[in-house]
Amino acid sequence: MEQCYVHIASVVAVAKNKWERGKAKKEAEEERRAKAEKKAVDEERKAKVEKEAKEKRPARVDREVAEEERQAKAKEEATEKERRLRPRRRQRRKKDRLRLRRSVLTAKITSSGKTALHVAALFGHRFIDEELEGLVPSEFLETTDDFGNTPLLIATITGITQVAECLVNKNTNILGIANSTDELPLTLAFLNGHQHMGRYLYSKTPLSYLHPENAPLQGAMLLHCCFQTQCYDIALDLLNRCQDLLFASDKEGWKPIYGIATMNSAIPREKKHLYCISKPVIKKIQELKLLRAQADEILGLVCRNASRIDQVSVYADALFLAATEGNVEFVLQISKVNPDFLLIGDSSYQNVFCYAVRNRQARVFNLIHGVRFKDLVATSKDVDGNTMLHVAATQAPAPFFNRIYGPTLQMQRELQWFKEVESLTPPTIRGARNKDGMSAEE
Repeated sequence: MEQCYVHIASVVAVAKNKWERGKAKKEAEEERRAKAEKKAVDEERKAKVEKEAKEKRPARVDREVAEEERQAKAKEEATEKERRLRPRRRQRRKKDRLRLRRSVLTAKITSSGKTALHVAALFGHRFIDEELEGLVPSEFLETTDDFGNTPLLIATITGITQVAECLVNKNTNILGIANSTDELPLTLAFLNGHQHMGRYLYSKTPLSYLHPENAPLQGAMLLHCCFQTQCYDIALDLLNRCQDLLFASDKEGWKPIYGIATMNSAIPREKKHLYCISKPVIKKIQELKLLRAQADEILGLVCRNASRIDQVSVYADALFLAATEGNVEFVLQISKVNPDFLLIGDSSYQNVFCYAVRNRQARVFNLIHGVRFKDLVATSKDVDGNTMLHVAATQAPAPFFNRIYGPTLQMQRELQWFKEVESLTPPTIRGARNKDGMSAEE
């Protein structure tokens, strides 16, 4: 029974709450309606008052009010127009500033015709990257001074690779612009001793700028620098990409094959039997071994092209130069490919072994023992009737004597050299006389 009372009480409480919420909602709705009616009555009364006042005020006041409204509207339209034109004016002012700064950066400010970009590249200013970013058109980087130098060519003097990267990223055409002496930025970087910059520029320079068909001088000039600075890896890569460069000439008539003919003699030989070797010495030995390996690969390229008939005279000149410098490896490898090269003479009809004898290059001369036609070589005469023995009887070059101390030892060495050549000369021509009527002994 008690549970029934509790249930009834809860039902009554719920019903009461529901009735109270409904009553409160109804009262709120009536209050909002009353406020809305009051607001409408107030607005109607206000409009009525304004209408009555307007009807009562004179026409002069209406004109004044209309003029004020017109001025306010015109002011509002002017403000809107100003707001629309403001971005255009800012853009115009920005363009004017850019035009002014461009004229400053591209104006020639030195007596040699250098611009601000040339000067910045010369001193390696860090602001050059910011100035080039959307400020200077790429074609301005092709501007040259009175000596034909672009900013990139000037940058090769200091060797700051970051400056070169900034300039090249802006305009790659400047990689192919040479100065007044036909030197590309790549070549100048190596000439100035900046190998890091030179390697970067080599990685960015197209092969067409170095190919002998497009640029007859540039490839040979770069290889000349590579051989002088012993950057054989760059030379090897370039020759692998274009083997015609072996026979190209620079502006002085030098050919890369001539540099290869003296390459091994320019690499110092590592000393053997060293019992105490420090880390710097080991590093130096490893560098020399790497240079020799690269030189051997380059020599292999020369040997693979030795069958070219149109380059016989070039190979002969290279052999004469190798014999003069004592590069026995070059003479040996070329003679293995084509032994007939050993019989070719110069304009005086002197062959490779005559050059070896004249310059006292014993290692090259000893190659005659492995030649089947050594008697033909030993009995050959030049245009003046001199035999190889006559050549041995001439005075040795000064560098040879500089390695021997004292006139007595020098004379002894010269006699030994003469006897060595005489032993290979057939007895029938040992007493042969030249056009002047002199024998070798005389």
